[in-house]
Amino acid sequence: TRPHGCCAAAFSTFLLEKTRVVRIAPGERNYHVFYALLAGLKPLEAAELSLLHEPAVPGGTLRPLGPKAFAYTSCAAEQPTSSSAAALAAEAKRDKAALRDIGRALDALGLAHYEQWQAWQVLAAILHLGNVQLAAKASPDGSASDTAELRDAAAVTAAATLLGLTADAVSGVLLTRCIRAGSDFVTTPNSAPAAGLLRDGLAKALYSRLFERVVAGINRSPAICGADGVDAGAAAGDGELSGRPFIGMLDIFGFEDFEINSLEQLLINYSNEHLQAIFNEIIFAAAQAEAVEEGVPPPTFDAEAVSNSSTLALFSTPHRGLFSLLNEECVFPKGTDASFSDKFAAANKDNPRLTVLPPAAGKSRGASFAVSHYAGSVVYSSAGFLVKNKDPFSEDLLVLLRGSKAPYVSSLFAPPPADQQARAGRRGFRGVVGTYASELDQLLRVIAGSRAHFVRCVKPNTFKAARRFERDVVLRQLRCGGGLEAVRGFS
Repeated sequence: TRPHGCCAAAFSTFLLEKTRVVRIAPGERNYHVFYALLAGLKPLEAAELSLLHEPAVPGGTLRPLGPKAFAYTSCAAEQPTSSSAAALAAEAKRDKAALRDIGRALDALGLAHYEQWQAWQVLAAILHLGNVQLAAKASPDGSASDTAELRDAAAVTAAATLLGLTADAVSGVLLTRCIRAGSDFVTTPNSAPAAGLLRDGLAKALYSRLFERVVAGINRSPAICGADGVDAGAAAGDGELSGRPFIGMLDIFGFEDFEINSLEQLLINYSNEHLQAIFNEIIFAAAQAEAVEEGVPPPTFDAEAVSNSSTLALFSTPHRGLFSLLNEECVFPKGTDASFSDKFAAANKDNPRLTVLPPAAGKSRGASFAVSHYAGSVVYSSAGFLVKNKDPFSEDLLVLLRGSKAPYVSSLFAPPPADQQARAGRRGFRGVVGTYASELDQLLRVIAGSRAHFVRCVKPNTFKAARRFERDVVLRQLRCGGGLEAVRGFS
C-alpha cells in the first residue's frame, strides 16, 4: 500500500554458536549480553539474581560481581597492560549502557518488562551454572574415584533458585543418571567429566532456547510484523514474506583459525566455504558482464584455481564425508574420536585438500588433520568431536526443566508438536553436524533464489583504536574474506 515501504520483517536463526556460551578462546568474549547484564543491573536487581559480592565485613558495601567472577565470562587472556586497561574501562562503560539500550529496544518491540526480567533470570542462572565445580570424589584409600561430587553448593543453589528448581534436584541430575534395566530404572553415578558435560549442556540448552524465544517474540511484535498483519515469523527461511519480495541481510562469522581448532571452527569454516563459492561465481560473472557492456574482451580466469569443490566434498559427501562418518561413529557403541579420525582419513586419502598429521604435529592431544581452505590451511584436533556432535543433554534434565515451578523456564522446554516429534523419530540420529548442515542448506536455498551482494568488513587493528592500521591483521582478513582469491582468479 505504501510505495517502496517496508511492510514487515522477520529474523531467522541460523547456526547459533552455542559452544561460545561455555567456552571462549583467550582474548575473546562470550555473548555481549552477559557482560551487559553484569555491568548494567542496579544493585537491588543484581541482588535478586545473586550477582552481588558479599561484603567483607558486616554492613560493608555491596558491589556487583564482574565478568571475572564467572567461569563462562572470565577470559584466559594475560593481565591487561596500562594501555589496554583504559580500553577495558571503556568497554565496561559501553556494557553498562548496552543493557539500557537492550531494554529500550525490547520495549519498542513490545516485550513486556516481566518477560525481560525472566530472560535476565535465565542468563544469570547460566552464569551461576558455570561456577558449579565438579571433581572426582576421593576413595577411602585417598585415590580419585569415578564418581563426581560438587565443590560449590552456593552456585548450584543460586542457579536452581533462578530456574524454579531445588538445589537437590539439580545436583541429582548432574551427579547421577537413570538407566533402564529391563522394566526397571537403575540410578548410577556420573564421573566428573560426564557431570561437567551435562552442566555445560544445560547452559547451552538454556541459552539456545532463550535465544529462540526472544527471536520468536520479536517476530510476533507489531513493530516487526507491520500494520497489515504480515506473519513475519512464519516467513522465516522462505524466499518471500507472504508472497512479497524481500531484502535479506545475513551476518555470519568470518573464517576462523585459532591455536586449537575443533568442531565449532570446522563448521564455521565449512559455511564460509559455501559462501565463498557463491562469492566467486557472482564476482567473476559480474566482471565478465561488465567487460561485455564496456565493449572490451571479457577477462579470463582460472576457475579451477579458485574452485573449492574438493574441500566441500570432504565434509558433505555421503558415506565418506566428515559429517556422515561422524554421525555414524556417534551411534556405534564403541565409537571414539580416534576411530572416527581413522575412518575419515582412510575414506578421503585421495582428496588433495586433506592432510593427516601425526599426533606430535597437532596442537593438542588426539588425532589431527589439516584442511586446505580457500583462506589457507587449518589444523583441526578431533579430540572431543563425538561428544560435541552428540551435544549431551540428558532426558533427566529435560524432565526436570519441564517440571520447573517457573512457568517461563518450563515453557522453554515444552514438548514440540506431535508432527515434529514424528519427523524427528523417522530421521534417526542427526547430531550437531546434521542439524547444522540442514540449516545451512536451507540458508543456501534462500541465497540461491536471491540476487546476492557482499559487504566485506575489515577491522584495521585488534585494539579498537582509531587511525591505526596493522598490516598483518588487515592482510589476514583480506585473505579470509576472499578478496585475494578474487584477484588471483583473474591473474
